[in-house]
Amino acid sequence: MPDRLGYRAKWGLVTPSRNTVIETELHRIVPDGISINTARAVREGPTKWDDDAAQKKMSQGLRAAEVPAMQELMECEPDAILIGDGAYTFTSGENGRGLSARYRALVNVPVITPSDAYWAAFETLGVKRVANLGPRRMTGNPKEFGYWEWHKSGIDLLHLAGADCVSAFEIVNLPEDRVMALLQELKDSGAEAISATGTNFPLLQLAAEAERWLGLPVLHINTTLAWHALRSAGFNDRLPNFGVLLREH
Repeated sequence: MPDRLGYRAKWGLVTPSRNTVIETELHRIVPDGISINTARAVREGPTKWDDDAAQKKMSQGLRAAEVPAMQELMECEPDAILIGDGAYTFTSGENGRGLSARYRALVNVPVITPSDAYWAAFETLGVKRVANLGPRRMTGNPKEFGYWEWHKSGIDLLHLAGADCVSAFEIVNLPEDRVMALLQELKDSGAEAISATGTNFPLLQLAAEAERWLGLPVLHINTTLAWHALRSAGFNDRLPNFGVLLREH
């Protein structure tokens, strides 16, 4: 049900409890008349993820914490819920493309995940060759890092660049010159677009600027999530300051 601030829509946002970026960036992106109402998914498990076992525990902890957070959000009667988790929504099986449908069955409102948003963005832009920037250590087989379904659906993930962060604090404080160097590395792979998949990466303005000097789309996860939520709700606002998706599509 609309209210005075959310007269166009009320959105719920589920964010990992240590994430200090996505909520602020969504408030900057969404146009007037859409309210963002946040619940924090307080997960159990390690605060640092410097090995595969810790990363797996973090993923499991997030999944377990998101359900009660969504149920909490239903108290404000949102029109949709956005999942502010990052790359763990891309994996195969229970965390993959079926995640939004499974969550919707629990809360009976549309649930928008980053995975859904990226599929829609790739299709809209007509890109098949993608390079990915992630906040964690990312080497070897892309399937190890949650992108198996990208390959399964015909996306050629040409190159991974990881920032080697092992905590939320390191991600949010990653120097811009380090990010710019990684983006240039990804452009040199021959990709048609770059995805940046950390919701705690403060890349809202940098990603839009990078599109100009790289000459290709840089799809920051928070911007891509906001774009897909807007378009899924039938809102066609063109927002010129946040990259090609919101400016032209």
